[in-house]
Amino acid sequence: MFRTRTARAAVTLALSLFVLQAPFATLAQGPAAPPAVQTRQPPPLANPAATVQQAPPSQAEDKRLEKIRRIVRKVGVGGKITLFLANGDELHGAVSRIGADDVDLAETDLRQLFTIRYANVRKVRDGYDHVSLLTGRRASSPRGFKIALHVGVIALIALPIIAIGAAKD
Repeated sequence: MFRTRTARAAVTLALSLFVLQAPFATLAQGPAAPPAVQTRQPPPLANPAATVQQAPPSQAEDKRLEKIRRIVRKVGVGGKITLFLANGDELHGAVSRIGADDVDLAETDLRQLFTIRYANVRKVRDGYDHVSLLTGRRASSPRGFKIALHVGVIALIALPIIAIGAAKD
């Protein structure tokens, strides 16, 4: 079908880059549902004396929240950010307001403004990733995984090409 080595290499490279655009976990999930983020406070109880006192946050929880606040302040208003929520959802967008206990995020994919409490955030990352061509969703894989995957694919492509080139000589 392809008579030259360069044509085979080009097709192999194109196919591998196409496959890299869609993580296998997101292919099985199907279309994405909008994240469930609550922005309103629950209604007050009828009897204020019957309210249950919440336990104060632990020292580890305070450190985690302070780290999240520090990263959000470092990115600043208008900066791109990814929020990994405690319920497993991911929000990608621009910071529109930074508060003491929450942050407003203008979500890029859903085109909505969300108010997210720092207590509901599991992890924060500066910036956000590209949109997958196959699924239409943003792919947020760990950066180390991306590097290892690209090195592996390049090695799988380069080794046969080098072997074929060396065998012809």
